[in-house]
Amino acid sequence: MIQERTESGLSIKTWCVNNQVSEASYYYWLKTIREDSLVQAGTLAVTRCTEFAELTTKPIETKKRSQGVCAVVHFKEFELEIQNGADSITLETTIQLLKQSC
Repeated sequence: MIQERTESGLSIKTWCVNNQVSEASYYYWLKTIREDSLVQAGTLAVTRCTEFAELTTKPIETKKRSQGVCAVVHFKEFELEIQNGADSITLETTIQLLKQSC
């Protein structure tokens, strides 16, 4: 359906009217196909569940940091400095490990 609409050159609205498909249905399948493609490419992890976590702040002793630090994560008794140009795979792995330790 998505491919047919793209190849037709018609707008989504026009194609849907001509093919008796609701726009909501078209966009649902477009989103589903995009998510599946991203998951297969390894660039999106879909858990299909939403979780909320309360974040609280407390005063933290500030330290002088080098200019190479782009972010500091405080987690339990740990402090993680993220340097500019940090490798995304390393960051993702670190975040997964932090999640597991909760």
